[in-house]
Amino acid sequence: MKFSELWRISSKVYREISFQSIFAFRVGAILPQKDSSIERLIRNAELNTLISKILTTIFIAAFSFAVFAPTAFEVKTGIPKELVMVGEVTAFLAALLFLITIMGLQVTTSLISSKVIDILSSLPMSKREISWIIFICFIRIFDIPLIAALLLFPTIHTFCRGSLASGFASLIAIGVTGIFAVALTIGLAIFFYSKVLRGGERSRGSMILRFIFLIVWVLPTLGTYLTINFATQIAGTIASMTQAFSSAQYMALIYPFSYGFLAAYLAYPSTSSGSLFIISAFASAVYAACALYCLKIIAERIRMLSTEAGKSR
Repeated sequence: MKFSELWRISSKVYREISFQSIFAFRVGAILPQKDSSIERLIRNAELNTLISKILTTIFIAAFSFAVFAPTAFEVKTGIPKELVMVGEVTAFLAALLFLITIMGLQVTTSLISSKVIDILSSLPMSKREISWIIFICFIRIFDIPLIAALLLFPTIHTFCRGSLASGFASLIAIGVTGIFAVALTIGLAIFFYSKVLRGGERSRGSMILRFIFLIVWVLPTLGTYLTINFATQIAGTIASMTQAFSSAQYMALIYPFSYGFLAAYLAYPSTSSGSLFIISAFASAVYAACALYCLKIIAERIRMLSTEAGKSR
């Protein structure tokens, strides 16, 4: 089957998943009986999902500009410029991980819990083709925000800091963070589906999990507001914390600080510690390897979904 045909089928699947994630008719919501009304609901659901991605992209763009505002306007902070960069990169990576995970969690949960995959298994397609369709759907959940992050932040970073090497390091860091975010989203979606949505238990633990599941849908509004409005303060706080911490070598081992220290050294090698560069480079390489392993897990999970669908034939 050609890629264009797989893309066309994935578009239908994505519309269905968007519809289920918004209206959740599986829990008893009554749908209108007129075909025109149903079509309008489907279009509205797809539009709402698109708006969610666009808003997340706007938040990512706003945060990208906000963290570099002190540097662009040459605000005196009393903190060494290399540590300021550590704060900028670290704050952005943490915010990106949060925004991508929260944005994709609801739709990803619908994809995993949806019976659409079972319907695909009844069509004359191989498991490999079904896996590709599911993979394309996953990509479409996260595409716009991740592409924006990969393009915007490294560009602004390179322009403000004047270092292509440092900008490239931030590009790698964003790629790693994007993979972590997708893997975390899938893991949380599987957890919520298996422990909350699929089970009908009325135990205290199940009720607590359902309560947490509801809170997750409130977090984006509050968390995004705090993240965007205090972007500069967050970056400054991280930079100050890095300066105050006596053993920066230990911080360089922790994600996402490792990429912050790596980018800082590549931009200011004369004022940065060589030992910090070695430690941060090693830690960054380890996290990149972990990201590749997460990609393998994601691929295995997609194949597992197609295999489970194939069993229903």
